[in-house]
Amino acid sequence: MGAAPPPIRPPARQSDYEIAFGFLIDFEKPLMRPDEAARILGRSLNYIYGCIESGELDAHKPMNREVNRYMITRRSVALHLARSATYRSGDFMDRIKALLGEMTAPQLDELIRDAGSLRKRKFVA
Repeated sequence: MGAAPPPIRPPARQSDYEIAFGFLIDFEKPLMRPDEAARILGRSLNYIYGCIESGELDAHKPMNREVNRYMITRRSVALHLARSATYRSGDFMDRIKALLGEMTAPQLDELIRDAGSLRKRKFVA
């Protein structure tokens, strides 16, 4: 028998980022319906389905259900927003740095730990 998957731990509290941008993307839901993605991106359902078909938006299509509705990953919607942004990437980094000053010490520790882990993965090929 394989090991049981680790339990999903709920967030301790809503982050400043979630508070600031929660109006745009529901951070509690890892997946969203096509109509929700269309509303967030300000596009039509036809556009969303085209993005799914082209691979620009990651989606899951549950099988063996009466209605097989695509569920789109929050991550791919956020990436789509980042790719279509009309501001310079340096602007984004400046805003991130400004948010760092508002984070608590435990939040910064977690961020540094996660960033270090991500950096290590990027250099292991």
